[in-house]
Amino acid sequence: AAIASVELQAATRRMDVAFDSKSPLPAADPLAAFGQGSCGFVHPVLVNDMLVGVLTIGRLDGESVFEAGQVSVIQTFADFLGIHVRNEQFLEEQARSRLVARDLEIAATIQRSLLPENLPALPGVTLAGFYRSARQVGGDYYDALPTPDGDLLLVVADVMGKGLPSALFAFMLRSLVRSRL
Repeated sequence: AAIASVELQAATRRMDVAFDSKSPLPAADPLAAFGQGSCGFVHPVLVNDMLVGVLTIGRLDGESVFEAGQVSVIQTFADFLGIHVRNEQFLEEQARSRLVARDLEIAATIQRSLLPENLPALPGVTLAGFYRSARQVGGDYYDALPTPDGDLLLVVADVMGKGLPSALFAFMLRSLVRSRL
């Protein structure tokens, strides 16, 4: 089946697609709305073999087609523009990555603050605790709390998931447990 859009053709084939009075746009092509008899070409913008977009250049008067030098300048401009678009995407990804790393740092700090530095001493019993997350941070929590009647409440929690939401949920659980004693 023929692809109805020259822009989609250029993107999928990763090749320039030209149109003029000798090779007119298909009637279903959205660019045909600009008028039959127009001429131009569509250039896929690729950076490191990744499609960034397409650049469509056209003229309404189909009589004057683009010369080879003009096409070369337009292709160079489009490729240069593609590099800048891809660079901007890369910078946005880096910024998102830094935000995620910062969230994980905050969550790890919250998680470390949840775990007791020292466990209570009981006659005839030695308590010890150690925690290491499989990832940078998780929602795990343990505690040993003396109760008002002299007993000891052992709390072990494993919040499903990782990251800041799990650490915050564990923090809320810790606060709730401690507020009840």
